[in-house]
Amino acid sequence: MTIALMLAPTVATGEPPVVPEAVLDGDPETLPPAPPVAADTTPDPSLLALQPATTRLFHALKGGADDEELEKLVSAVVVELDVNCPRVREYQVFRSSARARTLKVKCTERPLYAITVGASGEGFVSGGDGTIDQMRLQDGPIKAVMGLRVEEYLANEQAQARAAQSPDGDAALPADARAAQRTVETHRGRQWLAGLAMGVGLAAGSAVLWLIVRERRRQRRAYSRWRGLDSGAKDQLVEQSEEVYPNLYRHPEGVFIARGRRGKRRLFSSLVLAYLYASRGIKLFEIR
Repeated sequence: MTIALMLAPTVATGEPPVVPEAVLDGDPETLPPAPPVAADTTPDPSLLALQPATTRLFHALKGGADDEELEKLVSAVVVELDVNCPRVREYQVFRSSARARTLKVKCTERPLYAITVGASGEGFVSGGDGTIDQMRLQDGPIKAVMGLRVEEYLANEQAQARAAQSPDGDAALPADARAAQRTVETHRGRQWLAGLAMGVGLAAGSAVLWLIVRERRRQRRAYSRWRGLDSGAKDQLVEQSEEVYPNLYRHPEGVFIARGRRGKRRLFSSLVLAYLYASRGIKLFEIR
């Protein structure tokens, strides 16, 4: 009896091999084929926190996370992939596929980078040398990361491009471009002034606090001999003092003696403090 064996063809996944989209120029490399996955590829949230930043950013983009979380993840991916980026200013999701997301990332004082992140932790970087084209609104929303607004960014980029092409610099720019540059400069100037005002305020507050502490120490030394007086010594002070208000006496050496409602006499360095005790019974900063 003969048994015929038939080899079934390999089942196609329906998706072409993923090309790292961050390589927007040159010869791209092909990612290794991904194993078959279930219909729901979203990992457990408790396990996702342990994954690389590239994986977390991919799932955050796929799941529609809020802007604040995306900003943190984009910055974390830049650090994780060791991108030469002092600070992330803007980013834009440029391309999307089932297994990857490609972003254009603008860093401070750096040309654009293209970064691709994958579901399995893949991370690819290209650009940073002027080869990545500028962001365009028709390609998707441009998100600012604690930086300039989209309109200011685009106007500033256009103004810089015109200034580089024009021999006369700013004088040859149209009025709208010059206005955009002034807006950017005003924004930076306000940030600088706010920082300066905060520094001056902190310095002034520190100086006032130091003066208060110094004055309190001086008073302690000046009135040290008036501390710990018994009832007889206070009687003698009252006899040597001049009554300036009812139950309130001023000693020639500048100390005030106030008699409270219960007849207790207390010493103060200020007329106001002594009056409060004599009239209202409020005892503040007594010399004792």
